Amino acid sequence: MSNNDKHKIATQQAGLVRLAEIARLTGNNERAIERYRKDLELPYIKIGRSVYYNVKRVMQWFDQFTVIDQPDETRETETPEDDKPKGIDIQKKENPSDDEIPF
Repeated sequence: MSNNDKHKIATQQAGLVRLAEIARLTGNNERAIERYRKDLELPYIKIGRSVYYNVKRVMQWFDQFTVIDQPDETRETETPEDDKPKGIDIQKKENPSDDEIPF
């Protein structure tokens, strides 16, 4: 087994992944992850020139920015029938004339 293979196994066992994998796991693109790391202090580990992310710590970091929308107790839960928005009734004409075509 080469040193590279040992290094890869050790990082996986420690829960460390590279940029592409953490981007996939979080549903972000790689550029966004790099920006979060540089500007917003996304936790990472640097080993030599390689950057790794601890999956558990990154997920905790993202959780701190998660906003759960809870209903306001003072707000009405239902809108009275008169206040509900009305739908727009659009009817398609069979053969519109040229001057009626909107484009």
